[in-house]
Amino acid sequence: MASSSRSTLYENLKLVDTVAKVKTTVKELRRQKEISVDCEGNNLSREGTLDILIIGTVNRKVFLFDITKMGVSAFDAGLRDLLESGCDVMAKLMYDCRNDSDALMHLYDVKLAGVLDLQLVEIDSRRKSKQNHWFLKGLKKSIEVYDHDEKSERTKKNGTEQIEDAKRNGTTIWDKRPLSPDLKDYCAVDTVKLFSLLKVFRKKMEREKMLEASERYVDYFRSYETFPETKFYRHGFLPDEILRSNPRDPKVQYNDCQGCKKKFKRARLDLVNAGEKKRANFCSCCSRIITRIENQPIPSQSFA
Repeated sequence: MASSSRSTLYENLKLVDTVAKVKTTVKELRRQKEISVDCEGNNLSREGTLDILIIGTVNRKVFLFDITKMGVSAFDAGLRDLLESGCDVMAKLMYDCRNDSDALMHLYDVKLAGVLDLQLVEIDSRRKSKQNHWFLKGLKKSIEVYDHDEKSERTKKNGTEQIEDAKRNGTTIWDKRPLSPDLKDYCAVDTVKLFSLLKVFRKKMEREKMLEASERYVDYFRSYETFPETKFYRHGFLPDEILRSNPRDPKVQYNDCQGCKKKFKRARLDLVNAGEKKRANFCSCCSRIITRIENQPIPSQSFA
């Protein structure tokens, strides 16, 4: 059996580090209608590593899949099929799935599907209540606002300190074995808390709309062949057309946004740069980035 432990944060935590354990665990997880999913790695993305994949269940069981040790064999043993199943089979609760999805696709050929991204659910709840809904809220902040408890906060703080120490020293942390107890608990907290956040939002959540939005979100980073300039894809704003669908009309001309490189209905924006007027196509999200970071005037138009 996988090694296991108990904590007040979770009912049971198991380390899954062999192919045999993967097969047994996946069989157990297939009984669930909803799981929570998170990934940890050094610069988690196609440009970094995916070292630990964490899956939680509604009854507070947490499974840490050691991808550093098993590599692609973990996915070949059943994880790929589990993660690629649609929401009609199993919904995957996540919070900002973009980097996770990018790493899974480009490092391990896993096309993540069936995601319900609670970062989108949270920002949509602010939109409905007429609050600011352009800025994305991180999971740490959402937990503080909607489901705060001191034990979880201390756990995240202890893990974060280890991560930051490694960065300052120019070393990596997620590929080192054995994982410290603090890092194991750090991994577990988020997947447990996702179920708590779901309870907070469930009654007012438009589930089908959020599932559709999550499909667009899960594809947002992984669909890039090459990434645009960093400031146009790694930022704290909600990207355009995520909460509202943008079905392609063959009769309408679409332009590439000159910032994020995504396609939108044709529009023109006037930008002022060093006193010289330039014309370029920018979506409203990238316009906000330019205005905020470069302190340029807000363009008079944005994409519809």
